[in-house]
Amino acid sequence: MERFAIRMETGQEKSGIWDLHRIKVRRIMMPSNVTVPPDFSVAETLSVLHRHRLGAVPVVDGTGCLMGVVTLAQIDRLLAVLARQRESDRSDRERKPEPMPLSRQGGSHAGQILDAPKG
Repeated sequence: MERFAIRMETGQEKSGIWDLHRIKVRRIMMPSNVTVPPDFSVAETLSVLHRHRLGAVPVVDGTGCLMGVVTLAQIDRLLAVLARQRESDRSDRERKPEPMPLSRQGGSHAGQILDAPKG
């Protein structure tokens, strides 16, 4: 993407207004001293994100070295996975177990009833 195009309210497209290769990210970044340690829980991290109205937060170790970044999108995906797992577990619990076939005739299936030994 060499040039950024923008649509004006008139619907006309103006190209070449900004050259994205010349704009440095330091002009658009949000400097932040808000970080979380790697042993924070997801709930604690989510609280920090909401409290500071952030979409992402850097994860730094005890020496201040950047280890990674946690985003709201990652937490949303995790919550979606957990919700699907919970729903699956719930439906497994609510599903009635199928009756196990029992036989006195013998057979090779598990759970069969065998005649007691005589004697």
